[in-house]
Amino acid sequence: MYDYFVNTELARLTIILGIVVATLVYKQTGLTLGGVIVPGYLALFIVYPLNILATMLVAILAYLVVHKLLQRRFMLNGRQLFETEILVALVIQLIWNSISGYESMVETSWIPIYGIGFVLPGIITHEMGRSGWFNTLISTLLGAVLVYLIVAPLAAVQTAMADFVSPFTVSPLIRPQPSLFGFPMPLLPVGIVVSILLELLLFRWVKIRTGGYVTAAYLALLILRPLDILFVLGCSLITYIVMKRFVSGNVLAFGRIRLGVTILLGVVIAWLCEILVINFSVGTFIPWSGFVVIMPMIVSLLAVDYERQGVVYTLGGAAGMAAAVWLIMQGVTYGLQTLELGWIFHI
Repeated sequence: MYDYFVNTELARLTIILGIVVATLVYKQTGLTLGGVIVPGYLALFIVYPLNILATMLVAILAYLVVHKLLQRRFMLNGRQLFETEILVALVIQLIWNSISGYESMVETSWIPIYGIGFVLPGIITHEMGRSGWFNTLISTLLGAVLVYLIVAPLAAVQTAMADFVSPFTVSPLIRPQPSLFGFPMPLLPVGIVVSILLELLLFRWVKIRTGGYVTAAYLALLILRPLDILFVLGCSLITYIVMKRFVSGNVLAFGRIRLGVTILLGVVIAWLCEILVINFSVGTFIPWSGFVVIMPMIVSLLAVDYERQGVVYTLGGAAGMAAAVWLIMQGVTYGLQTLELGWIFHI
């Protein structure tokens, strides 16, 4: 696990600030900073520059593969292009991480960012296709540094006040979590690849969205923890209702701006609901424990697709996709164990 330079509360604030900064900068200048969620998440990794460098290298490699090779042969565009960028970037990460796990051929500091970071290279690759790899690289790094420069003084003040007032224990970003998962945690990148492939096929065949490319993989991972799934579904419905009833009529937002507003709203609602649930349960239930950052992103992605195609179709698609990913991952796990290849993914 990473040892972040901030506690849970400031980590959340960092993500929110990243979304706000990315949205405002795009509205004023047209610069995307690599994507809505990218600056805040990269800012949390400023203390791990090699991991950020590895993530950028994956994005550049994916850009070269997709835009200099695949797109010229298969005429990819629109949603199909974005899906290919995400998928290629993930495959490169899988290869990279597998090599690092074989007799420590690559230092762990050179491993690309994981967690929600699994999809960051693909998102950055997509922006490289629009603005060029060099311009995107510079703007993405500048966005991360800008958010870090806002958060770092706050972290310093918080630490200074804690030392001055009384002993202070920083709550960890990654809390102790149950070991109850639908498939081995190290296989999550594989599950995400499966999720993207299935989502691509489902949308092509029946035009149904499932709440984002990675949602089914995380729902399948937590399929044995129904309260966690109910929590994220409830938060996504609240986000959708608030967005539709109160925000849409008062805020003129389209395209990237609307996406940024929805993600920001989902993040705030999810974390407020988490605080309420933890206090109401007296700490006996911590929703999505260990997934502090990805949980509100899943909430936001579901809410976005609720707006696009309706709640029933999105929930039906997400449920069916999660079940399919879970079944496939059972086969993958069994195959790796049978062939004694679990070492590739550290299982």
